[in-house]
Amino acid sequence: YCRKHGDCLVPYRFEADPSLGFWVMTQRNRRDELHSERIARLDSIGFLWDSHDHQWEDMFAKLEEYHQCHGDCLVPTNYQEDPSLGMWVSTQRKKRD
Repeated sequence: YCRKHGDCLVPYRFEADPSLGFWVMTQRNRRDELHSERIARLDSIGFLWDSHDHQWEDMFAKLEEYHQCHGDCLVPTNYQEDPSLGMWVSTQRKKRD
């Protein structure tokens, strides 16, 4: 998966191999129980232990690009150029309150 897709972000519901998605989720959830050798092997291929953190960083990078182009972070919720950015910014605002 990593060689083909360029990352180790296997979706939980990976249609091509559902057991792989489940296995990846299990490794993330049981990291504290894994032997250090297995953790090292996963780390060596760029395994991401926190997929949510990775997604947050990706969206933040998009927000930085928006800020550079527009001079603000006032992304509309229904932002046509990138609807996921508009929804993400809206979610961040709600979480702040």
